[in-house]
Amino acid sequence: DHEELTARARFHLRNARWQRVATPSGEVQSYIFEPDETPRGTVLLVHGWTSEASFMTAFTEPLRRSGLRVIAFDFPAHGLSEGRRTNLADCARSMLAVCDYFGPIDAVVAHSFGGFVSLLVAEGGPPMEHKPSIGRFVLISCPNKLSEVARNFGRNLKLGFSAQRAYEHHLERVGHRPVATFSSSELMRDIDAPILVIHGRDDDEVPFHNAEEIIAAHPSAR
Repeated sequence: DHEELTARARFHLRNARWQRVATPSGEVQSYIFEPDETPRGTVLLVHGWTSEASFMTAFTEPLRRSGLRVIAFDFPAHGLSEGRRTNLADCARSMLAVCDYFGPIDAVVAHSFGGFVSLLVAEGGPPMEHKPSIGRFVLISCPNKLSEVARNFGRNLKLGFSAQRAYEHHLERVGHRPVATFSSSELMRDIDAPILVIHGRDDDEVPFHNAEEIIAAHPSAR
């Protein structure tokens, strides 16, 4: 029951400072968890598709107690942010605005689709306006190839060949690059930051081979 789970998760936002942040994709809701002492760094939590910031709050208290300021936010059309629909580029633009607002960002902890968005932001190419400073990454169940995500999505909706191609062409217009070359591995090539990949071998939504491909593409990933 998504509504029940969401209500439970949002309970853990009660001790955060709530801040609206203006982005090119509309205002997004952010949540700031401050440590007891002067922060020794800032960590940004990035949730996945159809999720929200409250679902990432298991990370907040351990990080906060270690002296880090923790920032979480809802993507456009997610959680308590504005909008009813969104896409990869809008989510990336909103994350870039959050990075600019709260930065510099010492580390990003991102789940699933949020990992893909985070790498797009960090790479700094189109459709991003500039490249933010991010010190390191933790990618949890991150997909690698957008083409595989698109195929699985089309298969679930039982799209025909023409509808699938139209969908992929739309993704290419939104992302400003071919679907065939749109991958976490490619986005990571110009990222020097250390990357930790966490992935369940029995993940049936984002298969484990995605983690193996990401690790193989980056010398400092583990």
